[in-house]
Amino acid sequence: MPYQYFNAEPTAGFVSVDQAHANFDRSGVLERERVVLYRGGAISATVVAFNLERAGHESVRVYDGSLQEWAADPSLPMTTDS
Repeated sequence: MPYQYFNAEPTAGFVSVDQAHANFDRSGVLERERVVLYRGGAISATVVAFNLERAGHESVRVYDGSLQEWAADPSLPMTTDS
């Protein structure tokens, strides 16, 4: 789970919009025209997508099938660090 988007205290709610913007601004992702997010099953990707939109990004998508669906099709490209 992308914990950097949550406050530990006092409510475990989301960080402020300003903090979400600062988190993404450091990574340069806010400069990208379009962002497509995925994870193993896409659940935690939705948290990042929500916070990207809160931070002002206007073209955010979540690949619903995520890596689980993509990896199941051997015809689709995939690389690893190994």
